[in-house]
Amino acid sequence: MNSVQNQKQGFSIYTVLLLLSMIFMLIAVIAMYVELGRYSPDYWDINTGRVGGMVVMNLPLISN
Repeated sequence: MNSVQNQKQGFSIYTVLLLLSMIFMLIAVIAMYVELGRYSPDYWDINTGRVGGMVVMNLPLISN
């Protein structure tokens, strides 16, 4: 029996690229979650989402 036939084949370049892309996508998702928590408004707090009012300017219409 030949010992070369029983050896496991190593990772191909495509498997390594797949693993690297999975790691980088996981890092990107974690970074986006951190940014969402840092810069987004508090969506579930209804007191911070109230509109105070709207400013309407009363300008005369200009006609020719």
